[in-house]
Order: sequence, then structure tokens, then C-alpha cells
Amino acid sequence: MVRNWVIAGLTAASFAGPAASGAEQQRVTWPEAIEYAMQHGSACSFFGPVAKSLGLSDGSTVDYRVLSKLGDPKRDFYVTNKAVVLSIIWKSGTSRAYTASKEGLLIKAVDRNTAIPPGRAADGFEAERYWWSASIWAGKRDEIGITTMIDCAN
Repeated sequence: MVRNWVIAGLTAASFAGPAASGAEQQRVTWPEAIEYAMQHGSACSFFGPVAKSLGLSDGSTVDYRVLSKLGDPKRDFYVTNKAVVLSIIWKSGTSRAYTASKEGLLIKAVDRNTAIPPGRAADGFEAERYWWSASIWAGKRDEIGITTMIDCAN
């Protein structure tokens, strides 16, 4: 199956979705996924209130790189200087975001802008982290070209 990918603001590409290989999917490591997002993601900024709500700052603006996967749900992989945010938004309006250290430790989780205790959010965070690792591996494996598509402000 082919899935359409957007690297918001800068580039877009079409990657094959993660394919199962034996009992387990192939995937990149967490540090490799972060490096891939830093190299290929669009440069943007979280404004103060948004950065604060995600646990990224005390209210100051935070720069990031982002990879996006359009669809239902829409998924975003944000990388800042100090942290990573994995965001999922469904067409129904439901949303969830996980803020983690670059080492992969969950810092904060929100569901519809309401904080979720990290202990309750850990399984969802690990599933989302695994999804991105497998999806980036699938995209790197197929080495599909990247072209300009949309503005990161959208």
C-alpha cells in the first residue's frame, strides 16, 4: 500500500507504509528517527502558549523541525533542541500529544488539551514512537524523492 507523506512547509514525498517482516516490523532506532526529522523536516516555531502547554518552555517561543503524515489520523513528529513531540489529530476533533526527551523518556501527555498522567500515557506513547520508527524505516528503504508541497504555517 502506498501512503502520501508531507514534510510540512518544505517538502513532500510518497512512502510505502510500514510493512511487516516476519513477526516484527523493521524500524529505525529512536535516535535515527530524530536525526531523520532534523534533516528532512520543515523549520517552524511553537509560539509561547503552545510551547508552554506542551511542556517545552516557560512561555517562550520554541523552534522545531516537523514531519507530518496526512490522513485520519494526522500525525506529526516535532523535534526541538531539547525534546520531541508526537501529535495525533483525528478528523473527529480528538487529539493527543506526547512530549518526550530525546532519550525517549515521556515528559508530558495531553488528550484534548487535558494532561494525562505519564503512567497512564506510557503505552500510547510507546505505540506512537514505534509507529514513527517503522514508518521512517519504510520511507528510507524505498528512497522516494522529496518535493515542495505546503507551507508550515498551515
